[in-house]
Amino acid sequence: MRKFLLAALGLLGGLSVITTFATSASAAVVCPAVGSSPSCAFIITFNPGSTVITDQGLAVGAGHTYDSAFGDDTLIGIVNHSGHAQTSVGLSSSQPIFGFDGDGACAIAPGVCTTVDSTGYGPDGVTFAPINFFKGTVLFPSLADGQTAWFSLEDSINAQTITIGIPELSTWAMMIIGFAGVGLQLHRRKSGVLTSA
Repeated sequence: MRKFLLAALGLLGGLSVITTFATSASAAVVCPAVGSSPSCAFIITFNPGSTVITDQGLAVGAGHTYDSAFGDDTLIGIVNHSGHAQTSVGLSSSQPIFGFDGDGACAIAPGVCTTVDSTGYGPDGVTFAPINFFKGTVLFPSLADGQTAWFSLEDSINAQTITIGIPELSTWAMMIIGFAGVGLQLHRRKSGVLTSA
């Protein structure tokens, strides 16, 4: 009976730690209230070995986006639970998330930003390296394990319309070389079969 009670207490303690961790991961980020949005529309969490996007359940339209005049522009939070510092995240979407048009969170509510990047979308040291309107990199000051940050992007986006990670140019080059190699092998096989016939 004593072993059973100790096991039950251990299980409850473990569940308590897991619940506390899960709650702190989403509660740790506090995007400021900007325009018609009370907080982050979604949160990107760096975990050991993975990065997860969590939608915060704000209603689409006013609330989900802070720019109620046009229904675009979204607040995004970052939580680092990876065990080491993070400095950037690559993002892509079918929507023009890096098509900044001057109504970033810091431009709409300047009091929520200590410093502002040139676009008005990056507060407190956050900057952007867009490749085009649809993909780029969000750069932030070294974010230690347990720290949080936030920023805004263009358009009404959610966890389903954004992808983490964009291939580096070297990755694209290696993929093209790989496809060319496969194509060459297929061509040689086809030529070899025709020659021997």
